[in-house]
Amino acid sequence: MSFWIDQRRHVVAALALLVVGCSADDGSAGDAGQVDCASELKAYAEAAASNQSCSTDSDCTFYASPCLAAQAGNCAGIVYVNESAEAAIEPARSAYEQCSGLDCVNGGSCGLGPAQPACVDQVCVGANP
Repeated sequence: MSFWIDQRRHVVAALALLVVGCSADDGSAGDAGQVDCASELKAYAEAAASNQSCSTDSDCTFYASPCLAAQAGNCAGIVYVNESAEAAIEPARSAYEQCSGLDCVNGGSCGLGPAQPACVDQVCVGANP
C-alpha cells in the first residue's frame, strides 16, 4: 500500500513543481501572439487532483487527458479520480482548451493504457492487475 501512497506523493510533487515554474511568469504574453494559460492549467490540474477521494474501489475511475501528462507523471495524462469527478473537471478542461487552443480530449495516445482503478487509503489510484 505504501507504494501507491508514495506514487501519489510523486504526482503531487510534480504538480507543485510545475505550478511553481509557471507562477514565476510575470503574466506577460512572452513572444508576440503567445497566451499565458498557466492559471487555467493549474485550475485544470487541481480539479483532477482534488477529486480523488473514495471509500471503495467502485468509487474510482480514470480520467485521461494528454494536457495533464506532466501533472499525472505519465505520457497519457492518466489520473485516477472518483466517479463524480467529471462534473468538476470538465469546466476547468474547457477553460484551459479555450485559452490554449489545445484539444485535451483527443490529443492522441502514447500507447499507455490505464491500470485498474482502486481505492487505497481513501484515495483513488491505479492498481496493478
